[in-house]
Amino acid sequence: MKTRLDDLLETIHPSRTYDFYRRKIDDAVRTFPFESFSVDKAASCEHFITNFFACVNGSIMDGSFSESAYMAMAMFRIVFQPRYGEYPELPIYERLIHGHEGGMNGFVQEAVDALVEHFAFIPIANRVDEFIESLSDDELSVTAEEYLSKYGQLLPAEITSQGAYRFTPFLTKFLKEHPKLLLKLRSVR
Repeated sequence: MKTRLDDLLETIHPSRTYDFYRRKIDDAVRTFPFESFSVDKAASCEHFITNFFACVNGSIMDGSFSESAYMAMAMFRIVFQPRYGEYPELPIYERLIHGHEGGMNGFVQEAVDALVEHFAFIPIANRVDEFIESLSDDELSVTAEEYLSKYGQLLPAEITSQGAYRFTPFLTKFLKEHPKLLLKLRSVR
């Protein structure tokens, strides 16, 4: 019999989250006119990045605002600030101009991976939060026990060794990371 946990895990499965966004972003990248852009100074780097992120935003989001320059640069900063600090433009422009770390190709691959992560995580987190909030304390405990019985062998022993009672506070975190766990398992096979 299918449980509510099974339903949740099905809706956040990588094929419905990570794979979905990767296909959409890969399609946008395939149509992007890279040959139209030279990246030899900061202004040309900004022009390239703005157009690249506007193209990707347009493939993911509906509406004319999705392709705006402002939204494109905002998305660039959202996905690159955690990796490069408050002003990600500086190291990225240097990388593009001088061809470091794969130059434009390396940047595009890193951007695609970061964008997939960003866009996939939002619906996953929202669905998990809604699911957890809908559970009573007893249901939460039962759900933690069910998750441990199905996936506990894949989780760190220090978290799972004391059973569902000690695992329950970590359930939300592990549910949000569950699609990544499945992606890792997929890559191992």
